[in-house]
Parts: sequence; C-alpha cells; structure tokens
Amino acid sequence: MDVVNQTDVVTRNIKHYLEHENQINGLLEDVETIIKSYRSDEPIDTPCVWINKQETVPYDKNNLSNTQSLQTTYEFVCIDYDEDLETAQDKSENLAARVLASILRNFNQIREDENDPLRIFLKVSLKNLTVGSIPIRGKLDGIPASSVTLDFVYSIDWLKCRKL
Repeated sequence: MDVVNQTDVVTRNIKHYLEHENQINGLLEDVETIIKSYRSDEPIDTPCVWINKQETVPYDKNNLSNTQSLQTTYEFVCIDYDEDLETAQDKSENLAARVLASILRNFNQIREDENDPLRIFLKVSLKNLTVGSIPIRGKLDGIPASSVTLDFVYSIDWLKCRKL
C-alpha cells in the first residue's frame, strides 16, 4: 500500500476500533467524545478519549528497498471528570485501560472501510501508561487525566505514492 493512503488507513482504523466499542454493551459505551485531531475548538464532554498521533519512524532496520515497515506512536489521553480529584484520577485510569482493551479486542479484526486491507498492522505494543493532569486556563488545578501510548507497526511501499 502507498505511504499516503496507508498512514490515513492506520489513523482511521485506530479510531474505528474505539468507536466500535463506543456502543451499548461496548467497553467504551459511556464515552461521550472521541477526538482524532491535534486540537479541537468544540467543547469536550467527558468521558473523553483524545487520540494524538506522534512520531513515525522506520521499524527495525532501515533499508533501501521500496517496502518499509514503519512504527507510529499514538497516545490516547483519557479524561473522566469528577468533582473529587481522586475519583477522577481513578476513572481516567480505568478509561485508559478500557481503551487499551478495546484496541486489543479489535486489532486486525475489524476495519473502518471494506476497501482497507484485512490485516493493516504487523504489530502493536504498549509503550507506557501515564497518570497526570491537564491544565485548565484560569485555574490553579488541572483535571486528572491518564494516557496510554501504543506503537503500531505497519508496512508501506515508497514507490506507490500518490496525491490525495
């Protein structure tokens, strides 16, 4: 698959894994907002999962062939507001664990578009699970948030590149 199309397929299908569980009896049925962009001007309803695409690097050994395996890191920031900060932290950690379980449950099992490849990914691995907070403009305290960061490995063909 070409590099332009494959990187789009990767992000779309990762979001689809979460959306598939964001229904009745799904692992993420309580999630109000799933965001797949660097920024959002829209108000966020919690529980919320924010998908942040990070770096893409060659996977394993770099080579000069037309086919290359790439590894892209995605961070899933999970926010579940509660008046009690300790409860909010526990809820955000639980949401991060459910995001991870949702991805593993649907990994290479479902696809967003029937024209996407059946097996998009070669591998997914856990990079880290972090607990922290997100600052709120004009307030001293932030809201607790947890994130799970995963590395997704997939193949592209450099010779098959096209314009969008």
